[in-house]
Amino acid sequence: MKLRTIVAVTLSGAFVAASAAVTGRIDKSNHRCWEEGETPAVTVNIANSDGVSAEAAVVLSLSTDTWQPAGEYSRKAVVASRDSASVTFEMPALAPGFYRVKVTVDGAELPQFNIGYNPTAIVSPADRQPDFSEFWQQALGELAAVAPEYKLTRDPYRSSADKNVYMVEMKSLPDTVGGEPVVIRGFYSEPVAPGCYPVLITYQGYDGNGTSQIYYGNPDDKKGWIEFYLSTRGQLLDNRDGKNHYGDWLAWNFGDKEKYYYRAAFMDVVRAIDFVCSREKADTTNVYAQGQSQGGAFTVAAAALGGGRIKAIAPAVTFLGDFPDYFRIVHWPANVAMRCRDEKGLSDEEMYRFLSYFDVKNLASWVKCPVLAAFALQDPVCPPHTNFASYNLFDTSDKNYIIMPYNGHWVTPDWYGRFMDFFYSVMERE
Repeated sequence: MKLRTIVAVTLSGAFVAASAAVTGRIDKSNHRCWEEGETPAVTVNIANSDGVSAEAAVVLSLSTDTWQPAGEYSRKAVVASRDSASVTFEMPALAPGFYRVKVTVDGAELPQFNIGYNPTAIVSPADRQPDFSEFWQQALGELAAVAPEYKLTRDPYRSSADKNVYMVEMKSLPDTVGGEPVVIRGFYSEPVAPGCYPVLITYQGYDGNGTSQIYYGNPDDKKGWIEFYLSTRGQLLDNRDGKNHYGDWLAWNFGDKEKYYYRAAFMDVVRAIDFVCSREKADTTNVYAQGQSQGGAFTVAAAALGGGRIKAIAPAVTFLGDFPDYFRIVHWPANVAMRCRDEKGLSDEEMYRFLSYFDVKNLASWVKCPVLAAFALQDPVCPPHTNFASYNLFDTSDKNYIIMPYNGHWVTPDWYGRFMDFFYSVMERE
């Protein structure tokens, strides 16, 4: 029998397709990433609240994260009066990767979601240019020639009896060769008591519309640690009161690798390491880094370009990864890049060649320290495929990952404790 259907979502968060007689539900337990050797499967639960039995057509359509069809499965579900049944679709032949799942019950579509399979077998080869290493060594040399001139101003309102909190200013790479050094800022917190303390650098995410929260390190948190929250040029502390002259950082000097925003921003990341390692109370053998989104990309850059001074990293929902695939999966930042490409008269080949210098997957083989990474399976901004592109190329066997199956572009609150436990475990290995 043919049933009229509509779509609804329950307050509990379960997904429901409703009809006069039949409801279809996909439990969130289906939102997951299977490992090699496991069989991916999605179960649809069908309930019939009518006084007569009903038959429902259940269809599962699968596509890759780049929107290519990857299979369609269909079943008939016969459900007795006021009873329920379930339909399970097994997908034993999936290639490594991430997939979009669409389920319909009698033509009514349930909210789509993503699944994954065997992500550590995803192959996204590095596309470094021949002068990639020389390019970054030159940038590092230019940074080394800039005297940092660290300036610390104690913040009495944020400090406590146990920790002093300082606003830090320092000089970093000029925006253009021969220009004036750029002043960057951050919040630094340090225990008052004498001693030598491990260091956590937090690299912050994309500042968006200039209203992102600026973190300063709660002096009541992470006792026995030094913390530094960096604001890269034009963002956060450097994006208030008219300080940002870059506009859209992704677009600033797009196409010119010597003047591009992220060439200098990656050097800001390194300057943050220079700063913490200059502090008398810093245990420079125990410097750790973490960040989310753009901060995740900066975290990878810190380990890759920081001269081996970072002991371990915890990047999450990492930005700036695997641009050729990235732009086939999601709208932003592809739309910005495509607009810049057209404005500059670049071909796709020229655009991707330019972007390859700032693709964290091309820095990944320079990351040799322990890594704990976090990925969000439903992330529409930095999809997990682009995260694994760099993760799979990290040059260390000491790496592990956490997939947050229900998350969009955010981490679960327990992530903060998990990466700190990881850093403690690295510290305890000595």
